[in-house]
Amino acid sequence: MKFNEKYLYIFMFSVILLQSTIAIINIFTTDYASINDSQINDDNDVSNFVSHLAADSDVDDEQGNESISFYMESKMPYARIWIKNDSYHDYNVTVSKGTPNGTELYSFYTPSRSFGSIIKTFTKGTYFVNITSESGYPLKGRVIVRVATDIGSLPN
Repeated sequence: MKFNEKYLYIFMFSVILLQSTIAIINIFTTDYASINDSQINDDNDVSNFVSHLAADSDVDDEQGNESISFYMESKMPYARIWIKNDSYHDYNVTVSKGTPNGTELYSFYTPSRSFGSIIKTFTKGTYFVNITSESGYPLKGRVIVRVATDIGSLPN
């Protein structure tokens, strides 16, 4: 009987090890960054999400003026907006609600060849990150917006 129990324990351990391996693979292969606002809105349960990417876009407008939209949910009122300025010209950045020309809520400056970011709270709605370069020089860089349920969930 001891002989069979030994193999039973080995078999049970192998099954548990296999299940654990599959769970770990699922964790590392799920693309959480691909979750977008059409998949998560106030009508869906977002309680298991701490934060998600609301916008991730290259900026490369030749006229020196570009707007990137993102949507805020009432359950995720915090947002961090990152600007990467790869150009040799400074950027003026504003955040507006509703349209690119809507009410300006926030503004900040991003020097050439550097990064800039702000963390702010927003109400539910569509917002725009508006980037303009000095004297209309072409833009080159990136905008990333991450929204979260709490300010501590926004990475640096």
